[in-house]
Amino acid sequence: MSSPSRGTNCEEECLNFFGPSMLRKQGYKFEAQPNGEQLRNLRRFVGACRFVYNKALALNKERYEEKAKRLGYAGLCALLPRWKTEFAWLSDVPAQALQQSLKDLERAFTNFFEKRAEFPEFHKKGRKDSFRIPQGFQVDNHNGRIKLPKIGWMRYRKSREIAGTPKNVTVSLVPGKAFISIQTEREVATPNAPVQVVGWFGLGHQEVLYPVERRV
Repeated sequence: MSSPSRGTNCEEECLNFFGPSMLRKQGYKFEAQPNGEQLRNLRRFVGACRFVYNKALALNKERYEEKAKRLGYAGLCALLPRWKTEFAWLSDVPAQALQQSLKDLERAFTNFFEKRAEFPEFHKKGRKDSFRIPQGFQVDNHNGRIKLPKIGWMRYRKSREIAGTPKNVTVSLVPGKAFISIQTEREVATPNAPVQVVGWFGLGHQEVLYPVERRV
């Protein structure tokens, strides 16, 4: 059993087997330090992603009530160009962020139909104020800054080093503050006994490892 390094705000790890080694996924959360213009743009991006999520949900809710076939992720993405024509301000937002909001909706519907969750709810301002960028960003952890599409280089409070290759970043907003959560991946040697990481959130929690049975 090991403890997370000091200075971390939030971490979550999981290990996935792939042959003789494992892929370690790890999340790092830092407080962002956007300037005034960057903060305004982050708020606009969050609002645009919420708008797209809710518009897609309203469309599929209507189709569900009419017992029509639901539009999946690909079908909804095909509507984005038309929505950008109707609402020109959507074009100011990174396309990836809008697409990721539709992926979140697809996941919510999957959980509903597989009876793991209730019917998806509309997102409200002040709740789940975030957006995700899966690629096209750069992390300069040495200098405590990150480059996001249509935002540019933005500072953050560096509290620890980052291990692995950054794979995606989530920007979240709370009253008076902004945060970035960077997920990384790196290959690690397989231990003698397979392990699974439960993970931790915030300071004071521990990383828990326990053996799991290999499945063929």
